[in-house]
Amino acid sequence: MSAFERNGATEKYIEYAHSPENAWTLVERPIFDFLLEGEIKRIPKYRHGFPLDYSALDLGTGTGRVIQMLIEQGVNPQSVLGVDSNNELLNDKHFPDGANKLSGDIANIKKVIDSEFPDTKHVFNLITSNMVFNQLNYGDYVKCLKQTSELMLSQGYLIVVVPHPLVTMFDSIDKYHNPGVLEIMTPWGMLQTHQIKNIQDYLRGLMEAEFDVTGSGTTGLDIIPNDRFCIEDSYVWYYIKKFQKTGEKPVIPKHFRLWFAAKKESYRV
Repeated sequence: MSAFERNGATEKYIEYAHSPENAWTLVERPIFDFLLEGEIKRIPKYRHGFPLDYSALDLGTGTGRVIQMLIEQGVNPQSVLGVDSNNELLNDKHFPDGANKLSGDIANIKKVIDSEFPDTKHVFNLITSNMVFNQLNYGDYVKCLKQTSELMLSQGYLIVVVPHPLVTMFDSIDKYHNPGVLEIMTPWGMLQTHQIKNIQDYLRGLMEAEFDVTGSGTTGLDIIPNDRFCIEDSYVWYYIKKFQKTGEKPVIPKHFRLWFAAKKESYRV
């Protein structure tokens, strides 16, 4: 049973997730639209649309909002798989018709897929993760990424969106580098455990899993998806110092997000 189900928060989450003012609509989807239209559509064979066999895996899919977006972009629903630990979300009426879904722990994603399809090798052109990796500790984050790499085609593409670590506003640089666990109240009224990681942690994990990071950026309410605001630790430190000196929390965009785009390494040194 997931934390959602234990706390009876699934219904409230679904109501929030599909409301007009949710973070997905205002901030997170524009990131995916930006990357799909920019990075992926620059690849010549995808410039005029996705072929029927173009495959995608969405980690922590929830009610399938990323999957719905991919289908609207022209990806075949039958070539998409969403994985989530919450069966209620997977079986919700909003989950896109025709798309595949699996219940399981994304930290063991390869085992989940191999158990369901033991006689079939599954590999994907695109793997996405929206607001999920912040809930994994660093070890599980890297473990999931390494399995993700195994499930990806040689020229596969990865999109990761997480809360920007600045939203927690640490009061010291030491805490920023050793942040630990934080309980955060969600818009749907549930305390959610965040395994806080700084920007360098996210980058280091991608490199440990042998991904080439091709882009990164931030976005939030009323700012563009590829904004460079606090995209490096040094800028975050500046804001921490400012907070320490003035005692006033710097203004941070609402629904402030950090995103990474990466490709599977195509060569070894």
